[in-house]
Amino acid sequence: MMNTHYFFGLLAFTLFIIIWFGIYKYYFTLAFRRYLFELRDKLFDYACENGLPFDSPAFIDRWEEINGLIRYAHNIHMLFLTIVFSAKEVEAKAMIYSKRKTANLLLAEEKHRDFLNQNAEEQKQLFISYLVKSSLILLFASIFVVSVSSVVMYIFTFSERRTKIKSMFKNKRERYYSDYTYLTIGEESKLAILES
Repeated sequence: MMNTHYFFGLLAFTLFIIIWFGIYKYYFTLAFRRYLFELRDKLFDYACENGLPFDSPAFIDRWEEINGLIRYAHNIHMLFLTIVFSAKEVEAKAMIYSKRKTANLLLAEEKHRDFLNQNAEEQKQLFISYLVKSSLILLFASIFVVSVSSVVMYIFTFSERRTKIKSMFKNKRERYYSDYTYLTIGEESKLAILES
């Protein structure tokens, strides 16, 4: 019966993979992209209504950053970012990009800086929440799968033991009842059986 345990453990793991990668991750990424589209639309609407030039370096930086996140949202997770940002070249390029972005923001008119900073802050919060939620949910889902498979294995092990114990008691009960009937038949029967 040990094969049954492996089967249900494998089944639980397969269901976890299907739910995580096939359903949840897909819809979670779609929701993240939808929020980024809304953020990009706010930026565009602000530029139209308040005279922020579309060719200004600050607008282009914000626009390209949001578009990059939309384009690569399906690849964003903690492990990927850890591997990418552990490379020295990436760290150097990130510093150059950060300095350029700050310089471009300073070139923008002062009335637009507050909105651009607010837009960047909203994007940062979305990005961090996406990372944390996807990682925590992966962790909780893994714990759930392990616990479900452990419970399933325990239930089957317990049922096997219970069956063995029942059969042991059943055999003992039958012997006990046969001994009991043997003893209660009467004195003549006992003596007759003892003599033979």
